[in-house]
Amino acid sequence: MIQIHTNNPLFEPVRQFCLSLPFVTEDIKWEKDLVFSVHNKMFYVTMTEEPFTLSFKCSPQDAELLVQKKESFPHLISQDTIGFNVKT
Repeated sequence: MIQIHTNNPLFEPVRQFCLSLPFVTEDIKWEKDLVFSVHNKMFYVTMTEEPFTLSFKCSPQDAELLVQKKESFPHLISQDTIGFNVKT
């Protein structure tokens, strides 16, 4: 497991959930983002520095609903990836 030091209380529970899924691997990309993948296909990205954000893939229909929430934003990578700013 990659060593990450953060004060965010949501970081470790979300990470453990991702790692509990079958065939999941974690890796650092872009120098500071922790990426979770299945068979080299990313499904979840979180920043290891503040601000703590969650970005994940979802269906276009779910993305349309989720982006209406004020704490979410469309991710730059694709239309079906949504980011959330998380305040703790």
